[in-house]
Amino acid sequence: MKLKTLLILAYVSIIFGACTVYTPNSVQTPSFRNKGEVQAGVMSGFSGTDISLAYAPTKYLGVFTGYNFIDNQDSSKIFKKNQFEIAAGYYSFNKRNNMTVEYFLGLTSGNLIDNKLDANLVVVDSNYVRYSAIFMQPDIGLTSKMGEISFTPRLNYYFLNSQQHGSVGMFVFQPTLNLGFGFKNLYFYVNQSLMLNFTDTNLNWFTLFPYNLNVGVRIKLFRIFDETSMY
Repeated sequence: MKLKTLLILAYVSIIFGACTVYTPNSVQTPSFRNKGEVQAGVMSGFSGTDISLAYAPTKYLGVFTGYNFIDNQDSSKIFKKNQFEIAAGYYSFNKRNNMTVEYFLGLTSGNLIDNKLDANLVVVDSNYVRYSAIFMQPDIGLTSKMGEISFTPRLNYYFLNSQQHGSVGMFVFQPTLNLGFGFKNLYFYVNQSLMLNFTDTNLNWFTLFPYNLNVGVRIKLFRIFDETSMY
């Protein structure tokens, strides 16, 4: 997967030139059903690697957290990304139609290091960006014993701070579709999202990669502890 990420970074370097390109983490849609449910997952793709954990401590309260990272280097670029997010909110599950509804509010914090190298592997251009974001994430899903599908029209507000270029804010709309297939405790997921900048900000040093695709697995630990009440 590291080779795949390197190829993607090479592609976006050609398309976006000297801009630092931000690819978001995979959007979590836990689709909680019951109190006590625990989920752990790993995904990889355009955005690097995502590690996630979600928990429903009460009947209607759910929380999730995630860590996303990229650490790549080739003959022309050093690119590193570290990002952490946490969110909490309301969830409900209707057993009659297997529908989940969730509303989350969360925070994101991270940093990017984007260094361009010459033929002698000497840094000729550098951009270090620290950023944070608040996000609102309503989502709706349909679940079954064999899989689930969910959609969220996530809305983010990013605060960007570059040592070289100053600070700026932007509203980003991030519609995301999650598809999961599996049985019992283990599910395989495909996560797709768009990044749409709603702010009239034309930056020559930072841009959003418009499409994100990641695949991975998620373990639903609730079933290990209470097999009978999941559905």
